[in-house]
Amino acid sequence: MERRAKGMLCLAQKLAVLTMKHERFGQARVLSTMELDLLVECLPAGPHRVLAMLLRYSACRVSEGLQLRWAHVAGPAVLFPAPITKRGLKSREVPQHPALAAALSEWRELWPLWVMKGAARVNGPAGLAEPLKGPNPGDYLFPSDRNPQEHITRQSFDLRLRKAAELAGLPGVSTHTFRRSGLSSASGAGIPLRTLQSLSGHSSLATLSLYLEVSEDQKRQAALAFA
Repeated sequence: MERRAKGMLCLAQKLAVLTMKHERFGQARVLSTMELDLLVECLPAGPHRVLAMLLRYSACRVSEGLQLRWAHVAGPAVLFPAPITKRGLKSREVPQHPALAAALSEWRELWPLWVMKGAARVNGPAGLAEPLKGPNPGDYLFPSDRNPQEHITRQSFDLRLRKAAELAGLPGVSTHTFRRSGLSSASGAGIPLRTLQSLSGHSSLATLSLYLEVSEDQKRQAALAFA
């Protein structure tokens, strides 16, 4: 009975997301800078909030962000190695936004506490055999609180994101909101599509263009520029 109830809840949650996306022709809602700030602040402190910062400032896919390890953020750019990308064919780098660099630096200090808390939850008060001093290059950036050898799940992040969106009063939000918002904002600022493609990892400019939202103000400006 309990398993059936959980299954029905999961189905209801999926239907809610599909309904919100249907209203936007299957695409996640694009948010403004202020709305993104609010959404991130409504997420619980810890890996889920830092993951949201990564998605926001790198426009990566959530599946890519979840698989990152500390070695991939050691330099001035976030490295997305080919094996974790959508088609697994080509690596790419995205320069770290100052806000993301600051969030990762703070998370590096808190990461051992998160892992030790998870170990204590699974193994009892004894937790780990000895305290952690910090993450190793091969450790997951966003480890599960049940097993640090695994990363947090997409379902876990999606659940917290939906709760944060509800708290912030932002319907239509999904994990793709960060990717669409970042790319649409950069495009609106005049960044060439070819440059955006090198950062987003889209296979073609045509595919990338489907992600971009054109505002009414942009349409008006374009109309006024007609010869």
